[in-house]
Amino acid sequence: MRSEYWQKVKQVDPENLVFIDETGVLLGLTRSRARSDRGTRVYDFKPFYRGAKVTVIGAISLNQVVAVMTIKRFYEF
Repeated sequence: MRSEYWQKVKQVDPENLVFIDETGVLLGLTRSRARSDRGTRVYDFKPFYRGAKVTVIGAISLNQVVAVMTIKRFYEF
């Protein structure tokens, strides 16, 4: 099946291809390290995630970005 697929794809003009990709972004990450003045110590809670989660979906062709979309996630994993 894979070789059949590649035989079909070889015939498609690259100008007609559109590639779609998806990624996730965590907007509320907390640093795990901190800086302080010399001789003093930083006190804080351990990092805890409380921010939004966003999914980014994009489509590109050889010449341009065709579309970009963001989706805010409203649920926790």
